[in-house]
Amino acid sequence: ETLQGSWAATPFSLFSPRYNLSENETVPFFQRSWGLYQEALQNVQLSFSSLQPNQASLLEISGFLFPESLKTSLRIIAPLGFEWFDDFDANLRWFLPACTDSGADDDRTCDPFSNLPRSDLWPELEDELPNELVWISLSFVGGVDYALRHLVHLPWHSPRTSGNTFFIELAFDQSEAALRLGAVAIESPRVATTTTTTTTTSTATSTTTTVTTT
Repeated sequence: ETLQGSWAATPFSLFSPRYNLSENETVPFFQRSWGLYQEALQNVQLSFSSLQPNQASLLEISGFLFPESLKTSLRIIAPLGFEWFDDFDANLRWFLPACTDSGADDDRTCDPFSNLPRSDLWPELEDELPNELVWISLSFVGGVDYALRHLVHLPWHSPRTSGNTFFIELAFDQSEAALRLGAVAIESPRVATTTTTTTTTSTATSTTTTVTTT
């Protein structure tokens, strides 16, 4: 099965459009809509350990690779019905794919943030937004490929009245598009409707799913 994804970006401009900050001041501007960004995050991929309905799945998000070092906010929004686990200490890990691919089995050896307490890397997760992870500040070293693993609870079925899409946004809380570094919208694979063993890889342009029915 192949699914098409999409992304939205805008070139850098001193005259980049701004949000209408005067409208509904009680709601943060970045909660009102999908914004414009400088560029698309071309390398980001999603990989699920399982697509069984109403169960936990370990989601790996890879491809956080930037040409220059940066400090930025990060938001990851899953489709409606998906719920992130809030036990970050047990379930959330940043790691270096090049390190784990080499066979290193020491969790801290492959941790790009091993100099920081793990609690410093925990995102915000609000009860009202169980599908949304928010980091106020993260620092990435240029030229280093980062990846993230975290548990997410899948719904009984994929969304039927809203988009089946993951949104990943850097500097999402900046009010001007010229300052929002990059983003990508990736179509999520469909939640399984039968008992299956599934391996799925998604990119901004396609999703490939191998399903074995049992």
